Amino acid sequence: MSWRDRLRPATFRGIPFRVRAHDAGGSRRVVVHEFPGRDTPLVQDLGRGTETTALQAYIVGLDYDLDRDRLLEALAERGPGELVHPYLGTLRVQVTGYQLEERTDEGGLAIINIAFVEAGDGTAILTSRAGSLQGADDAANGALDGAEAGYDADTFGRPDQVLEGLIATVEGFSSTLAGFSVAGPLRAVARYRRLATRLADAILAVLAFPARQATLVRQAVTELDAAVNSRQVLLGLHLDALKQRPKLRGGAGAFARLRDRNAQSAADLFRTMHAAEAVRAAIRVRWASRQDAERARGLILEEIDSLQRTVGDVAYRALNALAAQLSAALPGPDADLPELLTLTIEAPVPALVLAHRLYGTRARTDALLARNRAVIPHPGLVNTGTRLEVLSA
Repeated sequence: MSWRDRLRPATFRGIPFRVRAHDAGGSRRVVVHEFPGRDTPLVQDLGRGTETTALQAYIVGLDYDLDRDRLLEALAERGPGELVHPYLGTLRVQVTGYQLEERTDEGGLAIINIAFVEAGDGTAILTSRAGSLQGADDAANGALDGAEAGYDADTFGRPDQVLEGLIATVEGFSSTLAGFSVAGPLRAVARYRRLATRLADAILAVLAFPARQATLVRQAVTELDAAVNSRQVLLGLHLDALKQRPKLRGGAGAFARLRDRNAQSAADLFRTMHAAEAVRAAIRVRWASRQDAERARGLILEEIDSLQRTVGDVAYRALNALAAQLSAALPGPDADLPELLTLTIEAPVPALVLAHRLYGTRARTDALLARNRAVIPHPGLVNTGTRLEVLSA
């Protein structure tokens, strides 16, 4: 079988035509970064560019005008369509332009030059994003449920020395919740403050009821979401809470071991719920760079790993699902995020000028300073030798 035998009859949206010639092209999406004081650029490959196809189609015959009109209607139709290309096979394409040519000395012939670009799944990115959000929410809710169901502090009828570890742990985490600086809708902030305060005040009243304790913790932790406007700030608060650990005093006696077990159980309850909400917040953050997103993912996964060493079976399985969802969703397969680069300043320059050279606008000066506040003491002058973190785009 020769190449001629492998050619396929050309159609677009099912309308047949013949092909006189074709062109196809592609590219790489490349960004060239030129930095002040450096002789060589940084070239960043952002992936494959959009592929293009151009066809010189023709229709000939006694009824060519009827077939011509059908093809023109198909080309004018909105949205992408299926092109059967004689050389390239079946493609999903979007028409970007077409031109009809007819001549009186060549009756019965219509030549149509058509330009196409490849058309990806128009809903793929939206679907992927929505799926990531839903998956994270489901995994977060599963972790909250697992933490609540698996909480088993042994407090009923126990003496004070058994209860003191749990009380101290709850008071510590409650104090952290109450001390968070939140800026959101007034009613949401007021509700959150009431729940955080109530959690600390009610612990003595519900010591004999672990399920009630877990419910109060869940109410306070999850209500934080509505009381904070920024997802980035919200994530930071949950990460701060995740870093807390119970103060275990040790001891060989049964009461000492039970005291520390209760303290650990209370800490696991709080931290598992903060981990769930941290994941929910993290995938909703508008990340400035891929490395920022990966750094946050690493911090959360590290805390989840430490939690899995002490929680029960129910919470362990829920945390497994939470970690898997986070790994898949952050930064996500459809996230086209800039890279975080390191730049060494080779000649003194004001931050305003540097931002304009890097990004073509002075409007990003504040973001540049915020990312590098530790090494830029004054925005009027960035000194020689200063190593900065800058975004590729």
